[in-house]
Amino acid sequence: MEFENVSGNLALDLLATLWWRRDRPRDLLAGPADVESWASSVGVRLTDAMSVDDLEDVVALRELIYRECARRLAGQIPALAPIADRHSEIASLLEIARNPPTWPQLDTAGRLYQSGPATALQSLVARSALELLDGPDAARIRECGSPRCTRLFIDRSRGKRVWCGMSTCGNREKAARWRARHPASTRA
Repeated sequence: MEFENVSGNLALDLLATLWWRRDRPRDLLAGPADVESWASSVGVRLTDAMSVDDLEDVVALRELIYRECARRLAGQIPALAPIADRHSEIASLLEIARNPPTWPQLDTAGRLYQSGPATALQSLVARSALELLDGPDAARIRECGSPRCTRLFIDRSRGKRVWCGMSTCGNREKAARWRARHPASTRA
């Protein structure tokens, strides 16, 4: 499984493992090996094999983060509300973040990666979510402008980024708009 981590934040990249939330959800984390693959794609090497319980914990964490981000996008949480003024979702994130984090390692080529058990991966993601939700990027969380895509990302442009990624939704949307403007060109 190839994961495209273009959200700008580790926690948001985890959210992107569930596609098309609104109409036909497709979960990319169907089994423990999928979580291991996703972890590897974000630079984390797990020291233990993932279990089904670990998979369920990661999926529960993903959905907890999504609910918190969705509240922000819906305007239920002010952009700069102090994290301490929030509800039990934050308390759950704080509890998960208290697990021992991953630790840095170097591979044989001298590249840095993170290592640790499944609980350390969850801690790393929860810490990323807390930093996002309580930091300056909280006001920059956006949802992809493609009608089917539900990926969230951090808009670090001048507030003009529309799609989660140009290689996916951006290209599809631009191609669809071009075909709509040039219907004769598509008949051949």
